[in-house]
Amino acid sequence: MDFFTNCKPADWKTGFEPRLSVESAMPHEEYAGPIEMSGNDKRQYRLIRLPNNLVALCVQDSESEEASVSLSVGVGSNANSAQLQGLAHFLEHMLFLGTEKYPKEGGYNEYISNNSGRTNASGNIQTLRDAANALGLNLRDEMIKFYEKYYSADIMRLVVVGNHSLDVLTEWTVSKFSAVKSKGNTTPNIDCRLLSSAEIGKVVRYKTVGEQYQLELQFSIPEINNGFGHFRIGVTATPKGLEEYQAIVSLIFAYVQMLKEQGPQEWYFQELALVKKAKYDYKAREDVCDYACDITSRSHNKYVPPNHILSHSELLGNYDAELISACLHFINPQNYRLFIGAQEHKSVDCHLKEKHYDILHHIADLPVCLTSDECAGSASGESIHLPARNVFLPDNFTVAKLATAADKPTSEPTLLRKNDKYEVWFKQDDQFFTPHGCISLIISSETTDNSPINQVLSQLFIHV
Repeated sequence: MDFFTNCKPADWKTGFEPRLSVESAMPHEEYAGPIEMSGNDKRQYRLIRLPNNLVALCVQDSESEEASVSLSVGVGSNANSAQLQGLAHFLEHMLFLGTEKYPKEGGYNEYISNNSGRTNASGNIQTLRDAANALGLNLRDEMIKFYEKYYSADIMRLVVVGNHSLDVLTEWTVSKFSAVKSKGNTTPNIDCRLLSSAEIGKVVRYKTVGEQYQLELQFSIPEINNGFGHFRIGVTATPKGLEEYQAIVSLIFAYVQMLKEQGPQEWYFQELALVKKAKYDYKAREDVCDYACDITSRSHNKYVPPNHILSHSELLGNYDAELISACLHFINPQNYRLFIGAQEHKSVDCHLKEKHYDILHHIADLPVCLTSDECAGSASGESIHLPARNVFLPDNFTVAKLATAADKPTSEPTLLRKNDKYEVWFKQDDQFFTPHGCISLIISSETTDNSPINQVLSQLFIHV
């Protein structure tokens, strides 16, 4: 659709102004606009661009006793050649092994361990060493070629978190990372869709390791975010539900049809936006390493402008009825693949084996009744609708602070009501002042533990 072809990447050229670092007068650019952040976030931020075009976010976290640095390169498995799958990840973990700075074996891991860091790595010897040998390729040479082709400062994102001032963090960032080579924009051009025409209209049954009953509908849509455009609907079913999977799929398409007929509802969007805003404003502090990695991994989204580098995955943004309708157009019975997961599949022999993880599966055409427009009509008798308006949703989530000082909170709850059947206690939040509540219900009964069957039934009742 023309609507999607008109989507433009965000502007990262304008809004940056020339600066010099305080101590060494090293040149760089600083984003001069405001950065949208959580209302509860006490950190200070500075978004800069180095002379080599590497974009970095310096984060002053005065409450943290740890520091963290995360560097993300905007290239990965999608740039692997078909012959050497896993090369990008292999390179990622070979960057600091046998180098000038870490020449001895185990030197890099020793450095990580001595500085409270952590590493992770996994690979596949068949897709790397064996594949290279079969093709007569030198794996090390291919890895270096990949590095030389793609590893450019222009497609790197850096986050530096510490309790030092922004000026100090900026000084360190510019001095340490300006030496990274700029090779221009080396982002690989990947022009393909999640599902090919041969994969659409298929049902894939696969065997699960545990006792699970899963349905997943996968739809291919144009790129509206970053990477492959796709939309997934997942259902956790019962054994009986899996047998009636056609009814479940029909009900899903009936619901989608209802959404199309009613059109986008701004009131529902605003409710979701309000809830997400409250969660964002009162979110708990993350581990500093996870926080840095999370920002860098999300900062490669080419549609996100600089001022939303922190908030874009947390908040909904502006209401766009045209975009919602355009996306719904692709959620239809002629544009999906169905996955069905269970330990056993009746009347189906899962004889195919996936070559990397040995997953047993079976592929077949979807029943005609699940690929026609009449699919939604078969569930038209069901009562389906959007959730009702949430009358308990406040316009303002601010919690008024009590007269009791936050540094002298009450230690005991207040008994509100008591009789021979129940007690009700209440503890006012007089320390954190966040719009969160917790209800703990304890039921004393002689029958819940007097037999194994009652114990099981009690647990089932609690989780219903």
